[in-house]
Amino acid sequence: MVFRVGLAGEMLTCVIDVALAMILYVLLKPASRNLALLAALFRVTFVGVYAVAKLFLVAVVILLVIGRMGYLTNSFAQIVASTLAATLFPWSLLPGFVAELGLALRLIVKGIDVPKWEARAQS
Repeated sequence: MVFRVGLAGEMLTCVIDVALAMILYVLLKPASRNLALLAALFRVTFVGVYAVAKLFLVAVVILLVIGRMGYLTNSFAQIVASTLAATLFPWSLLPGFVAELGLALRLIVKGIDVPKWEARAQS
């Protein structure tokens, strides 16, 4: 429930940002139409990139959940029926591989905030 509310809040933020870009364009148009249009274009581009990044993160989380189910299926099949596990092996672990690869790419690209990390470790 909290995850859905958070996702809805993020999407609402995107809609409000687009509305803000239009409002700022109207307000700044008398000063310079071209600069106001450029600012609105940058704002809408930011919203697009932000929304895609958030949806990528949501997709990674969903794939991680599905991947955990694949790990569980593979482990259960290993215990109950090892011949079935041999057939399921590459396919039951594929969602987990994709999700963990996506998470690793996100961590490589975004990284961590080192000062914040060290402050948390000390407190």
